[in-house]
Amino acid sequence: MIVAAIRIIAACCLLATVLPAPLSAEELDPTRLSADWVELITHLQSRTPLRAAFTEERKLPFRRSAIELDGTLRLDPEAGVSLEYHGTNESVTSLIDSHGLATRRGSDPWRPLPDRPELRAIHQAIGGLLRLDLSTLAQDYVLDGQMADGNWVLLLRPRPGMESGRLEGLVISGDCERIARIEASLGVDRGIVIRIHGDEPQATLSPEEYARFFR
Repeated sequence: MIVAAIRIIAACCLLATVLPAPLSAEELDPTRLSADWVELITHLQSRTPLRAAFTEERKLPFRRSAIELDGTLRLDPEAGVSLEYHGTNESVTSLIDSHGLATRRGSDPWRPLPDRPELRAIHQAIGGLLRLDLSTLAQDYVLDGQMADGNWVLLLRPRPGMESGRLEGLVISGDCERIARIEASLGVDRGIVIRIHGDEPQATLSPEEYARFFR
């Protein structure tokens, strides 16, 4: 009971950092969403394929400052989610698709990512979150949502029995036109924050992009 209470308090605190009080989150049932949520999800799903710049912060307990990365995100509902990281001689790409999780450097062959529970849970959730596939996400997570003044936030809490490793929860937020931020909490002083900006909704991804950034 104490642990459950702490998790509820933590969830409310996370939501409060994104949307103003005194509004409170409501648990979402994907089969009985309000008209506002249906309209938002339908609109955002219609904006794919998507190409966008992103920045990523990785917080680790043994580092005083976060690791900061940047790159290009590409989303295709059928092909998956591709994260191309810049800043090296050869770009590194992480891919989340129906075959699982993979990475490649430059034009090297795709390699499966290490099968750590929290890594698998985060990447699979990111794929579902960027597609706003609440029905799939609800199989593994309790979904709490909040909307106010054109802004919205979703909090995902792993369901009991889910193999999530260190993953304690995820928060995704945005406005009526875009997903702006995804945050994964991995415990004390550990987490990942992805900020999406400069998006090109309904972008035409070239055959070269599909060949290089998808499989």
